[in-house]
Amino acid sequence: MSLAERATLEDQRRQLIEWLALCRPHGSSRNTVTVVFDGRSDVWGGAGPASEIQIIFSRDENADAKLIRMVEESASRKSVVVVSDDRAVQYAVRALGAKVSSVQTFWSKAKLTQKSRGAQTEKYISKTLEHKITSELAKIWLRERKE
Repeated sequence: MSLAERATLEDQRRQLIEWLALCRPHGSSRNTVTVVFDGRSDVWGGAGPASEIQIIFSRDENADAKLIRMVEESASRKSVVVVSDDRAVQYAVRALGAKVSSVQTFWSKAKLTQKSRGAQTEKYISKTLEHKITSELAKIWLRERKE
């Protein structure tokens, strides 16, 4: 993979995570989201996401196989929703008792949710950004108090 392709892949991954954190199509912050990427985490230079988003890299395993295994190992399979357009993944996780959504269906529902929230979405700050701002302000404030 060339450096340009890697940067594009990193940008796409980062945008997905930021979109999930900002729009919260999964609803409540009590609902966790697990995103499974193919490859190793050292390939992606992205910052940590909001607390309700877990990022997993498949490492030496195919991401589809990892996803299916995660559903198999889940204690509450009926509360799991897998978003994928891969038919084999859809059939496998549905057979395990998980719910399945195509990417298009998930995207459409997310857009409806975002519209119903209205202007509230525009003012939302992700947990990652909130933590970063707090850390930066703490450094500035503590430095000024010492002087």
